[in-house]
Amino acid sequence: HWAIFCSGKATFPCLKRSIIPMFTSGNQNEPLLNDALLSDSATPAQNFMTPATHMFEASQSGELNEVAGDEESGGIYSSSMPGKKKKKASSSDSTDAELTSLADEVDQWRRRQANNSTGKTPKACMCGTLTRIQCGLVTMIVMAVLGVSGVFVGGPKIAKSELDNSDVSFTQLSMSNPSMDDYSFDVAAEVLIGNVSPLDGTIGAMDVDLYYKDTKLGTLSMPAIDVKAGKNNYKSIDTQRFNVVETAYDVWDDFSAAMLNDKIVNWVLKGTASVSSTLMGVTMTFKDIPFYKEIPLTCFDGLNDVQMSVFDLTQSTDDDVIVDMSICIENPSDISIQDLGSLYFGVHYDGAYMGNVTSETSSMMITRDDASDPECTAIGPKAYNIINMNGKLSPADKNKAD
Repeated sequence: HWAIFCSGKATFPCLKRSIIPMFTSGNQNEPLLNDALLSDSATPAQNFMTPATHMFEASQSGELNEVAGDEESGGIYSSSMPGKKKKKASSSDSTDAELTSLADEVDQWRRRQANNSTGKTPKACMCGTLTRIQCGLVTMIVMAVLGVSGVFVGGPKIAKSELDNSDVSFTQLSMSNPSMDDYSFDVAAEVLIGNVSPLDGTIGAMDVDLYYKDTKLGTLSMPAIDVKAGKNNYKSIDTQRFNVVETAYDVWDDFSAAMLNDKIVNWVLKGTASVSSTLMGVTMTFKDIPFYKEIPLTCFDGLNDVQMSVFDLTQSTDDDVIVDMSICIENPSDISIQDLGSLYFGVHYDGAYMGNVTSETSSMMITRDDASDPECTAIGPKAYNIINMNGKLSPADKNKAD
């Protein structure tokens, strides 16, 4: 067994490469050289200059000259040992090859020494420079970096797909304080976002345009919404003023009529979103993601369920029939309206018209999932609103009125 010692120390000015025999005792696999002999910190003289150490100098002439250390002086001298002959090197190329091979043996021996506590030789990878454990750690790090990089590259597509596949609905829509001068009113809402996949995230605050029949009605400001994958996510939209676009007044009238008479009305929200998500501790934000949602809105369906709660004629006179009425109206929608304006009802009895009654200040604040007004609980536990009206009856058929 041979070890390579390459010295740049001033102690060995004449040596470029020195070959050191590694003597063994009995077992060729147990070299007497220990960690100290191959220490990088010790000086060459400290490590190798002993009477028992023999070296061979590879001279420029191609000969291997045996040299020994002078224990007292720590110097080096060439000698012709008794019974020894100088050995010829076949060529400088073969000598370099042998030295490289011996260097590999020393490197392997050092790895075995580092693993003496277990008695096993560590298995290596990557050209023998890393152990398999180190290779595993490097592989995990590389995969993590590639994974995060892949999310950054494909993130916008993932974010758009997540938005497109999510479900958005209004669980409550409240309208109040209308102004007929500029077609404006206050609006607030409760929003439900579901079917979020595959990652949790945050949809940034944005302005969305509200469309009905391909016509923009106005703009609604949406707050930032934190969403969890696989869960229903609820968010309140605070009260804000909604202004109908001036060129869309006629379309808004059509929308209001449909909202009153139809069971379902579809409207569309359009905007540009930003989506943030955290993966492996890294928060990524993707901007300018198109947001498009066609949302079915549950509406009043004609307000067909109207039932009498109070019918009072005690305010009548000899000349006029005065009626005070209270009716319970079911609201089958998710829409609440604070000020319905003036409501007019025609009163009919047995097919004969009796007259009109009016409600000047009425509202429909109870929606389909809310508890009924206390005056209407006998009719139904949920969704019923009370509306009070009064008027003068002028029956066309007085006989039926009598």
